[in-house]
Amino acid sequence: RELTQAVSQGLARKAAWQAEQFRQTGREAVIFFDEPILTGFGSAFLPVSREEVTTILAETIEAVKEPGPVTVGVHCCGNTDWALLLETPIDILSFDSYGFFDHLLCFDKTLAAFFQRGGYVAWGLVPTQAEQLAEETADSRWQRFTSQVERLAGLGLGLPEVLQHSLLTPACGLGYLSPEEATRALTILSELSGRARQWLAEQ
Repeated sequence: RELTQAVSQGLARKAAWQAEQFRQTGREAVIFFDEPILTGFGSAFLPVSREEVTTILAETIEAVKEPGPVTVGVHCCGNTDWALLLETPIDILSFDSYGFFDHLLCFDKTLAAFFQRGGYVAWGLVPTQAEQLAEETADSRWQRFTSQVERLAGLGLGLPEVLQHSLLTPACGLGYLSPEEATRALTILSELSGRARQWLAEQ
């Protein structure tokens, strides 16, 4: 427990320092933690209780926020217990909607409570694996996004509310793509963002 606290608090201090550097430039600070290991939560390979995970995350996020205003997000690029993350004091949940939207859909009530307290969902819309990206266009991604938003809104969350609490992102990091592929992914994402703003304005 002592080692876990030392590691998490050390990480929190680094994140708080980064946030302060952003604030000094006059920009709003946004910090993301990547938590891919949470895909193994609940399995024999990750023998950690739910309470331990939520406590570690909550203490880390609170330590990041203590020195000054900062928006904190968590990205998990696989499937996990989404309620676990939504119930922590994160401001943004970043997930791969390209591959795991149906799993998140199962947590609609927790997601509604997350929205009510001002949380945002970062939809990982554009795939970051070269083979999948090559098969996609802005039109194909837009069709998938609108379908997913409407399904989520149909559970009682409301279309305007879902859109107001949505951010559009790549599914994961772009580091494994070539410069040309990364540029294409961001170009698609930019077009999708423009369409989403227009869709919200029409509501």
